[in-house]
Amino acid sequence: MVPSVFYRFGISNRNPKNRDDALEKLAQLSKNLMEKQEEERRYFAKELHDEIGQGLTLLKIQHQLPEPDIELINHVLNELLESVRNLSLNLRPSILDDMGVSVALGWLAERQVKFSTLNVETKIQTDVPRMSEKLEISIFRIAQEAFTNIHKYAKATKVKLEFTFVDNTITLSVIDDGIGFDVGSKLNFAIKSQSLGLVSIRERAFTINGKLQLNSSPETGTSIKLVVPFVGRGNVV
Repeated sequence: MVPSVFYRFGISNRNPKNRDDALEKLAQLSKNLMEKQEEERRYFAKELHDEIGQGLTLLKIQHQLPEPDIELINHVLNELLESVRNLSLNLRPSILDDMGVSVALGWLAERQVKFSTLNVETKIQTDVPRMSEKLEISIFRIAQEAFTNIHKYAKATKVKLEFTFVDNTITLSVIDDGIGFDVGSKLNFAIKSQSLGLVSIRERAFTINGKLQLNSSPETGTSIKLVVPFVGRGNVV
C-alpha cells in the first residue's frame, strides 16, 4: 500500500525523509478530500432545503387553501422535478449506466454549452465497447473534473473534447484555450488545497492504470490527455 503512495507522488521510499514527506502529503490529501466531501454535502443540503424544501412547503400551503392555485402548483411541481433531476445527475448521470461512456461524454459536453458560455467542440467515437463500471465512471469523472477546472480557473472560451478507441487503447483529451498555468508548481501546491481537482484527476488515472499527460502554458492553454489500455470489458491492462 505504502509503495504505491510513493509512486503516485513520485517519491522514493528508500530515504526516510522522503518517506515522511510522502506520508505528510498523503495525510494532507486525505484531509483535503474530506473537506471536499463536506463541501459537496453542504451543497446538496442547501439545494434540498432551499429549492426542494421551499417548494414542498409552498405545495402544502396551497393544498390547505379552499381554492388552491392550480397553475402555481403545476409550475412548482415542474420546478421540483427539474431540481431533483439535476441533483440526481450531479450525483451520477443515469445515461452513463444506460448508454455507456461515449454517450455520457456527449451529454456532458452539451451541458457545458447549455449552462455556460463555452464553445465546446467534440470528437467522440460512438462504436466503443462497454467497459467495466469502474473504468467508465473514472473516464467520465476525469472529463467532468477537467471541465470544472476550466470553469473555475482557465478563463477559456473554447474547449475540445475528444474520445477514441483505437487498437485496444482508450484516449480521452480535454483541451482549452485558457490562461494556462505552471504544471509543476500547480501539482506541488495541489496537495496543499490549491488545486485539488488536478490531484483527483491524477489519482483516478492511476486507479485504472492510465497514463496521464498534462501540458499547460499561457500561449497554448491546457491539455489533459488520458491513455488507457483495454483488453475487454472489466479488464484493464
